[in-house]
Amino acid sequence: MKFLTLKSKMAHEPIICDTDAGSDVDDFLALAYLIKTAPDHLKLISTTYGPVETRAKAVATLLASMYVDIPIVTGRQDRVTPGPHTTWLTGGEDYLIDPDAHFEDADLLDSYLQFDHFTLLAIGPLTNVASLLQHPEFVQRCSRIVIMGGSINPGGPVPAIEHNFKLDPIATKIVMDSSVPKVLVPVDLTVAIPMTEIYQALFHESKQPYAQLLSGWIKNWRKITNAFEPPFYDSVHWHDPIAAAFLFHPELFETEVMRFETTEDGALVMVENGGHAALVCTKMQPKVVDIMTRAILGRTVRRYGLSARAGLFQYFKKKTTTEQAEPVVE
Repeated sequence: MKFLTLKSKMAHEPIICDTDAGSDVDDFLALAYLIKTAPDHLKLISTTYGPVETRAKAVATLLASMYVDIPIVTGRQDRVTPGPHTTWLTGGEDYLIDPDAHFEDADLLDSYLQFDHFTLLAIGPLTNVASLLQHPEFVQRCSRIVIMGGSINPGGPVPAIEHNFKLDPIATKIVMDSSVPKVLVPVDLTVAIPMTEIYQALFHESKQPYAQLLSGWIKNWRKITNAFEPPFYDSVHWHDPIAAAFLFHPELFETEVMRFETTEDGALVMVENGGHAALVCTKMQPKVVDIMTRAILGRTVRRYGLSARAGLFQYFKKKTTTEQAEPVVE
């Protein structure tokens, strides 16, 4: 497996995004980033897991607000994993979506195979991806799969099994055991990067219709996370857009080839021999957050020596009582 190629041609070939867009705003942030960064390369969006039609309408609502037309197809509703299962939903999956949002649905496999080769960005449970991997034509044409998912070193804020991998664990095992080259952006990396208050304010203050829509989804997700445990309590994280950013700025990430066995409950177990290899993102430069925000909002965000994490949060809390300079947005 030539992992060097995983960090080279990703942004220069068709990109397909498989998403469980719903109540968590990070899927929408990732799609907005892709559209603003490379509108000619994002060729297809597929929805996975549970209410796939509602998810497709949510995506269509975002695309309409951005005045872009990208094909959307629905994928598999039921899990690959057998047995009874209650679909994980928050109840906010249809928040702010246009119930009349239109998309031309089509067969999932046929939609993927219209491209001779492509990079797949998977930012939801791996239900669709595992199903597609059963077809040799898909395996031949998929250059790589960049996955937001997985827990590498569980403990502390890092859950034992990451959310996307846990929801359809047999699908996770099928994908991780496949021969297609894979990049993992694990929750170990993304959990440490919440969206600070000042970045949330930038979305709120924007006059762009799509930014106002994103701001509404940000606020709604924060309300939903009031029922969560730390570190996800009352917070928005950049999980999915960070995975999208790797497609265009791999030089801003540190990576390491690791080998894993995948358990039947979706956990990753590192092994020295055997297993299956993946390129894992272990560190990210903080300026990636500014790059994503600038791309989405179409504005320049300058920080005056302020950290992208705690420093910005502390600054925002004090800004009504101090005369410190605010970040300049041009």
